[in-house]
Amino acid sequence: MTTINTLNPQELNAIIRNIPPDNHGAFAIPKGWTRVDVGNLETYVGDSIYIITLIEKLPRTMTEMESDNMSVEQVVTKYLRDEGFIGEEYAYIGLQRFDLANPPEGLI
Repeated sequence: MTTINTLNPQELNAIIRNIPPDNHGAFAIPKGWTRVDVGNLETYVGDSIYIITLIEKLPRTMTEMESDNMSVEQVVTKYLRDEGFIGEEYAYIGLQRFDLANPPEGLI
């Protein structure tokens, strides 16, 4: 893709900082981000550990959203692993786009 990045490193780092800490504390901020286009999915990889994917498909229902997000995660992580961008351990974040005038049925 030849489009500009939707998110800059500061915004990507803010997403990571907002992940609730686990038993080991807060998640470390990556030293760098790489944009990888997986088909038409704009994806960012931070230090081969963090994956942030922008999901543009507008779901009609919560069930459709959950199904789509699971499928996207499987496709993205398989591609990134096969291409050497990530290893076996990673944190995946799918950012879902919504139509605020017509939110998915069951969201509200």
